[in-house]
Amino acid sequence: MVGFVHHLAAVRPDNQIFGYSHVMAVARDYQNKGVGARLKWAQREKAISEGREFIKWTWDPMQSRNAHFNLNRLGATVHAYADNFYGLDYNDQSKPVEQRPGLDSDRLFASWHLNSSRVADLAAGRPNTIEATPAKSIAIPAEWNTFVKHNAQAARDEQTRVRAEFQDAFAKGLVCAGLERGDDESRYLLYRPEELEIAN
Repeated sequence: MVGFVHHLAAVRPDNQIFGYSHVMAVARDYQNKGVGARLKWAQREKAISEGREFIKWTWDPMQSRNAHFNLNRLGATVHAYADNFYGLDYNDQSKPVEQRPGLDSDRLFASWHLNSSRVADLAAGRPNTIEATPAKSIAIPAEWNTFVKHNAQAARDEQTRVRAEFQDAFAKGLVCAGLERGDDESRYLLYRPEELEIAN
């Protein structure tokens, strides 16, 4: 086995059944070879065959690689941010206390509308760029794991800033739908919902 995706059934308040993608993993030797994308597109096909239209999952907002994959390659969007969703992250019990930064496990919630025109195009290998001008951008360090190891307190401060910016943006009704990658920092791109074609 070189990778897997663990998919659960979930229920919305209106009793609509949808997919909750709990975890996806790819063996180290097979990373950056398209395996993750093949797993997610297979997950989409399976969900559609079962009559589903929507899948949800979470990721660490400070991880630009995951953000690029989820937003730019899969076409997911984000409308919600959760504080410390799973308890402390980066809290390796095998290390001395002073080497455990113990950051809050903040998470973004990916919304994957399986039949949207953007997702359908990306699934078929067709380009689909967002033509709208972003209403806001939120910067994160490009190499978060290195940043955390270098200065845990600075990492906490960065996390606090990013949390506040996302919460403010979502309170104003903006939708996160892209990531602009850079060498030193990457930027989440947020849009007004009326300028995006999300669920059709």
